[in-house]
Amino acid sequence: DNTLYSKNLGIWAMMGQNIQRYFQERVGLPEEESRVLRRKFYLDYGLAIRGLIRHFEIDPLEYDDFVDGSLPLDDLLRPDPQQRALLEACNGRRWIFTNAGMKHAMRCLRLLGIEDCFEGVIFCDYTEADFPAKPDRLAYERAQLIAEQPDPCKCFFIDDSAMNVRMAKEVGWQAILLDELEIVKGGSDGHAAFHTTNEQTEERIEHLEQMRQTFPQLFPPPEM
Repeated sequence: DNTLYSKNLGIWAMMGQNIQRYFQERVGLPEEESRVLRRKFYLDYGLAIRGLIRHFEIDPLEYDDFVDGSLPLDDLLRPDPQQRALLEACNGRRWIFTNAGMKHAMRCLRLLGIEDCFEGVIFCDYTEADFPAKPDRLAYERAQLIAEQPDPCKCFFIDDSAMNVRMAKEVGWQAILLDELEIVKGGSDGHAAFHTTNEQTEERIEHLEQMRQTFPQLFPPPEM
């Protein structure tokens, strides 16, 4: 999310609104308390759902359907030939590493027309007890095991969260922050602010196409 498609589509803000509604409508918390807990759970656990499972024993599959499953992605996501060409030119092994569930991840990839560009999806299994999620170190170590890449120096990572990028660097990955120029302001509920804490401190690119310059070892040299 916000890496393989533009944050200017407003999908992240829609997720935030759905999460806020879940706190209020399904958990039964007042609006202001919900906002405080959302931020706390994001900072403490990386995902609101992890805090909700731990403290309120919610049904994670119901949460997934409520928050991600109801997003109008079919109206928003379209294949991008330039993006597909970029992925196909990348000569590294390509994986999705997401804090989303498998259903949401595959839905996005299908609508973007790039599901066949990746070896697999490393996702959050919301039904697993105390599942790891970025930026937990365990999530990165597990990703390496799944991808069968024991050398962290050979892991290249792009993410739109500075917290996630910083942990990737801590475990030895080569990592860069995707900090797209925001043209359309999304949502007034502050969900984006939760996600972008202290991002100005990180090395960044503004568009995925800049991968070619950031990680030139992953792409064939330009033709002369």
